[in-house]
Amino acid sequence: MRLDLAFDYARAGLYEPAIELLTGADTQAHDGSLPMIHYTLASFYLRAGDLPSAQREYQTAAQTNSDFCFPHRLDELSVLARAIALQPEDARAQYYLGCLLYSQGQHRQALEIWESSAKLDEHFAPVWRNLAVGYFNVTGESERALDAYDRACTADPNAADLFYERDQLWKRMGVPPALRLQELSEHFSLAQKHEELALELVSLYNTNGHPESAMSLFSAGTLAQYVRSSRGLDEYIRTFVKLGRLALTA
Repeated sequence: MRLDLAFDYARAGLYEPAIELLTGADTQAHDGSLPMIHYTLASFYLRAGDLPSAQREYQTAAQTNSDFCFPHRLDELSVLARAIALQPEDARAQYYLGCLLYSQGQHRQALEIWESSAKLDEHFAPVWRNLAVGYFNVTGESERALDAYDRACTADPNAADLFYERDQLWKRMGVPPALRLQELSEHFSLAQKHEELALELVSLYNTNGHPESAMSLFSAGTLAQYVRSSRGLDEYIRTFVKLGRLALTA
């Protein structure tokens, strides 16, 4: 809301009230707005002729937590383009611009910008994740997508979402269930925090003939809340059936 109003002020040439509005934003907000607020402030300071303040805001923007930040306004397109022109080493500005372009259907241009961002900061997991999605869905390069997911998981080994998405790619690429199980079982603690990853691990335990391991997840309460979902209930029943078959054989 502040950004929308600030851009209205700026379009009217009223940079001082626009700056005042954005400097009053909550700096403790966790809604993803802060990076673009700082980039926009930098742009407004430049237009107002205050270069030191602009440089300060650019530096702050590049270091602000990127969680939930997803620029979507056309005004933000020019803000980010200006940031990249003035701060070509800013990997985050390129990442955000890539997100905006991808959402607007400019997929290949977004991939090029994300690749540039990844070269500047190879330890930023989200850009590798986005590249993986782009390589698979846009250019059809499965191997490049897998490599990008590997880099994303290495950059953020605690992100359960990344390991789940990578496993889904492995499934589509025909990676044997035994290898998928070996990998996911090494990240058991992550599965306990992520519903889909946990259910995938249960499914792989059952597929590879280890229903007792699958039941240990249910018995520990890890998946108790998921039994109400159709897939969770299916895997719960499947686990009991496989345990029954093992008992019958014994």
